[in-house]
Amino acid sequence: MTALASRGYGERKHLPGHNQNNPLFLTRNGRALKKKLVPLAEEINAIGTRGLTEVEIKTTRKVLLAIITNLAEDDAALENAERKVPSTRELSRRISSAE
Repeated sequence: MTALASRGYGERKHLPGHNQNNPLFLTRNGRALKKKLVPLAEEINAIGTRGLTEVEIKTTRKVLLAIITNLAEDDAALENAERKVPSTRELSRRISSAE
């Protein structure tokens, strides 16, 4: 959300009753980008899930989200710990610096 705001695609507005969090609203540029990206995302999803049942799609999404969560939790828990395998974040840094 911060990236959207920093790139000018969203802005936070104070609303009465939302004392802790100010919701993010799309700017004119954000709405224009959404208008372009949503149809592309829908087309990609249609291609990627072609021939799959709704149950298969839901199962796949559930499994992928669980994998992402596991990797993120491992990264957070072991970021500073000594380990044989670097965290995914550290591995990404190493690859980027080697290029």
